[in-house]
Amino acid sequence: MKNGVRLFVFLIVVVVIRTEAQDELPRIEVGVQYSAINILSSRVGCSGCKVYNHGVGGRFIANFNRALSFECEVDFFPDEGVGASDVEGGRVTAAFFGPKGGYRTRRVGVFGKIRPGFQTYGKVITSVASINPLQFTFGRRVNFALDMGGVAEYYATNRIALRFDIGDTRIRFGSRFTHFWGNNLQFATGLVFRF
Repeated sequence: MKNGVRLFVFLIVVVVIRTEAQDELPRIEVGVQYSAINILSSRVGCSGCKVYNHGVGGRFIANFNRALSFECEVDFFPDEGVGASDVEGGRVTAAFFGPKGGYRTRRVGVFGKIRPGFQTYGKVITSVASINPLQFTFGRRVNFALDMGGVAEYYATNRIALRFDIGDTRIRFGSRFTHFWGNNLQFATGLVFRF
């Protein structure tokens, strides 16, 4: 009888230890994603129109505890459009760094995020050399940006998660002649590898 009790206690301890090990929060996560943003982009017949620009990106996440994380994300949008202005033109790159906070269970997590960063256009008109004929100089324009929104995560295994983001990417567009803030709907989905 004593051996049966010892075996039972031993099995309970093993199950508790294994459960705690399974529920242990990974401290580091690395992800890849598809992203789309509704952003200013010159198109034939519509200079300065907003269109969905599709891209790919990656992210690095450091988890402090089950509720709070710090994230770094970089997205690249390869479509360069068909035109340019002194505000926008060319390929878009964006990077954000900041906190993500919320609630997670063993299988799902729901979070809010607010991350400052920057967004760039790769081929903006930076100067006009002469009037006849027009000669443009192109360059990169970097804009301050702020990513605010929500995140949903599904933890398929202890090492792999699916992530879904939606939010408003606020961008401070500017040139020598104008400055304005733009709201830009952005969503992303991808895989996260947890370590």
